[in-house]
Amino acid sequence: MSPQYIVNAMAAGSLCALLAVGFSLVFMASRFFDFSLATVIVVPAYVLAFGVRIGAEQGLLCALFAIGVATLLTVALQDRLYASIISRFRSSWAPALSSLGVYTTLCGMLSLIFGDDVVSFPMEWSSTVYVIGGSHFTNAQMVAIVCVPLAILLVAVILKLSRIGKVIRGLASNEDLAVATGVSVCRVRSIAIGAGALVVSMSGFLAACDLGVTPHLGFGLLLNAVAAALLAGVGRFARTYFAALLIAGLQQWTAVTVGMEWSDAVTFAVLILGLAVIAPRFQRETQAGLAAP
Repeated sequence: MSPQYIVNAMAAGSLCALLAVGFSLVFMASRFFDFSLATVIVVPAYVLAFGVRIGAEQGLLCALFAIGVATLLTVALQDRLYASIISRFRSSWAPALSSLGVYTTLCGMLSLIFGDDVVSFPMEWSSTVYVIGGSHFTNAQMVAIVCVPLAILLVAVILKLSRIGKVIRGLASNEDLAVATGVSVCRVRSIAIGAGALVVSMSGFLAACDLGVTPHLGFGLLLNAVAAALLAGVGRFARTYFAALLIAGLQQWTAVTVGMEWSDAVTFAVLILGLAVIAPRFQRETQAGLAAP
């Protein structure tokens, strides 16, 4: 495999790992698979594209505003829609199916407004390419490779050592015990979901700057992230990073040796492995109070 494929795998794996961390934070707080996160991945890119279209020159402010919109959208959906569905049906399947409906609706709206073609960003930052050792790097790839591991380490340290991090871990491990000790479950859950959505939207923004964006881009990225999280164990961020690199490396190898159309098979194989073997073991550990970042 050429150095360029290794660079591509490292960049894709780093973005997948960051997205998996965001998914894990949301899942730890909500305890269901939120399909609408696939839309949160692409919303910042479309908000930024709209800002560029109307002539907004402050790219950084537009990006921050776009990430904020996606984060608030996730928290609002979780607090207003999914919470009421959970209280009514007492099942994780009901909000998961509802989130799939939200994802489908939002994707349709994005397709109606922006179309299904790839939207790229005519900005100097996203189009700059560097050549190092014969390999080509975009700014988004360099940020992913260098900064994502540090960001994941920061999140892990906050969850491990800070008071709010310990409360989030306790809530994920045993909600009844957290309530009994006086924890404001709604407040802590909103903080965890907001933090997770912030991480998800940032990873989606970097991916869109590198690849361009379509309404359905987020679903494939989310599946890769879920596969990495399940393979490592939800909430185990160091393992998640290396699991994401492994999946991205396998996808690159499959694309080179077999064909690009088979690369998604790697994701589904890892998903099946995670659901059948690793996820049940993690669930037992969580119930025993052993889950830790």
